[in-house]
Amino acid sequence: MRIGGSGLIAWPPEDILLLKLQWYQLGQGILDRQWIDLVNMIKVQGESLDRDCLERWARTLDVGDLHAKAWSELEGFGQ
Repeated sequence: MRIGGSGLIAWPPEDILLLKLQWYQLGQGILDRQWIDLVNMIKVQGESLDRDCLERWARTLDVGDLHAKAWSELEGFGQ
C-alpha cells in the first residue's frame, strides 16, 4: 500500500513477520534482533493478525516451525 504521494510503501504486518522469520532462519538463529522484533510484533498485534494466512505462508516458506515457536513463547505470557 502506498502512503500518500511520498512513494513510501506500507507492508502488512503479516508480511513483515514472515520476512523476519526468513531472516532469522537464514542467519541460523543468531539474529536475535529479528526474533525479538517478531515476538514483540505478535505481542502487540496478535489479535489483529491473520493467523491462518501466517500459518499457511510460514509452511510454504519453510519457516512453520519457527512460526509455531514464536506463538508458543507468547502463550506462556497469556497471549
